[in-house]
Amino acid sequence: MIKYEIKEKDGYLAMEDLPHDCIFNKVRTGCGGTTIALTNEENYVIAVPTTELIVNKLNSTENLFGLYGNFTLALKDGLINYTKQSEIKKIMCTYDKIPLLLEHVNGKDYRLLVDEYHNLLKQYMFRTNAINGVLDNFREFKSFCFMSATSIDAELKPDVLKDVPEYYADWEEEQNLFIVPFQSNKPYQYVTNFINYYKKNGFITVNGHKSYEAFFFLNSVREIANIIKKGGLTNENCRVICANEDGNKKKLGEIEISTSISKSKQFNFITCKSFEGADFFSETGLCFVVSNVNVKHTLASIDIDIPQIAGRIRNKENPFRNMVVHIFNTKKEDSFKSYDEVKNEACKQLEIAKERVIAYNLFSPEAKKQQAKEVKDSIYIRYINGLFEVNDRAINYKLYEYKLMHQIYGSSKGVKQAYEESEAAYDKIRWHKFECNDIKRYGKSPTFLEVAQQYYNLKYDFNNARAEIEKQYPFINEAFNLLGFQEIRKLRTIKAVKEALLQAKLANRPSHNELFKLFSEEIELGRFYQTSELKEICEKFGLKQIKELKEWYDLESGTHRIDGKPRSGYWIKAIKA
Repeated sequence: MIKYEIKEKDGYLAMEDLPHDCIFNKVRTGCGGTTIALTNEENYVIAVPTTELIVNKLNSTENLFGLYGNFTLALKDGLINYTKQSEIKKIMCTYDKIPLLLEHVNGKDYRLLVDEYHNLLKQYMFRTNAINGVLDNFREFKSFCFMSATSIDAELKPDVLKDVPEYYADWEEEQNLFIVPFQSNKPYQYVTNFINYYKKNGFITVNGHKSYEAFFFLNSVREIANIIKKGGLTNENCRVICANEDGNKKKLGEIEISTSISKSKQFNFITCKSFEGADFFSETGLCFVVSNVNVKHTLASIDIDIPQIAGRIRNKENPFRNMVVHIFNTKKEDSFKSYDEVKNEACKQLEIAKERVIAYNLFSPEAKKQQAKEVKDSIYIRYINGLFEVNDRAINYKLYEYKLMHQIYGSSKGVKQAYEESEAAYDKIRWHKFECNDIKRYGKSPTFLEVAQQYYNLKYDFNNARAEIEKQYPFINEAFNLLGFQEIRKLRTIKAVKEALLQAKLANRPSHNELFKLFSEEIELGRFYQTSELKEICEKFGLKQIKELKEWYDLESGTHRIDGKPRSGYWIKAIKA
């Protein structure tokens, strides 16, 4: 990489234009790189990875045409009219729209900015056509600039960009980023613990500063939905920023899908559609990155995703704006191949693919078409414009994915090393490990005694806070009624309280005849009871299992249709003599 002298003001780029025909690593997020292309005197096409980024910029930028979504007749007409009417033209489009855009405009009339260009690697396998569309067409423009605050590792850079010069911005001052690493076997439980502390007090205190809002960056709508359910959150106190698709709506149920420009709430959940580019505003928001090695698309890369997220909150007065709490787990097994072994094998396969490509391109046009069908599913070779070529882009993604899962998140040592390498990649960027006892305390599950104290303090509360505790500890209400709070304080642990509760219930257990009298008031002969109904009756009178009822009744297990659906349960046949 080549050091690039920049003009800066108050931490922002202050240049008339971005460098041309290059990769430009601006090093810092939120420094105004995209703004230069949006506001200068040059015609620009700004290609971005997500619709969300376009919506975000349309909200704050004049004379900007947004090209995203379905290419309807109305959108086509709007594009054509815009190019005719505007003197200085600014078109922002998603990656996939580049080939389509070139059908309606002359690329040589526009400079091209490919924003957040690191996505050409990390999104390749699930956005193959969109990214190929960028890489196959970027030279059709007057000039090009691939820009990001986080660069692609040199060995994973697409071959088509290998000869493109790469610059990095030479900032006057260092940028300090703070990481609070939080390794846990149960990362989602830790998230729930943080949520509970926020809900309990309205805030958490970190290093003497109060955070009233939490921003959770987690790339899985399904996992977000589970956390929301477990934390007892609603539309009143949480927002979810993800793709507005039917599948996501189904996963979230009653929780609405929001955008980055909507008002922040106490709990904000953000998927990868807004890991970069989108601006968030909060005076007290604290960022949490959640990675689960068992759900690979949740793994945040230390050299790309984490620095991007660290700069998402724009308020300068926010004491946490350059801080990230990284909650993660690591793989338990160590039987996988090393990254170098996988890389060497990939290189061998690429060499074989090159031999095949040379041979295939000597085929007749008809034979090429036939061969194209046979290599359709190959990750090593692709067929485009009548020619075969080695698909290094797919291989680079596979190596990136393997490194992320097995080398980085293979151990806590791997994560630590990745942070050190991320810092060493550029001048003026420093990662600081932030030891924070407050964060550690909030991440841990509260003891049962702490929960019991909270339950006691809420005895006159009418906001269902007690009900949430009862869901987690179904026995707690009965324990308070039979044992009392002072006895629970003495006993301290769940095990001790449950044992004391059992003994109290046995001591107060009615006689055999008294029990039959009580059951006769609850149980109707000849009736079918669902298993859950009968279990509830048993528990009410101190019986552990349904089969204990056989002391008084003849039971017959079976199924019965209720509301048209078969339900399992028991028939009460007769009273035993």
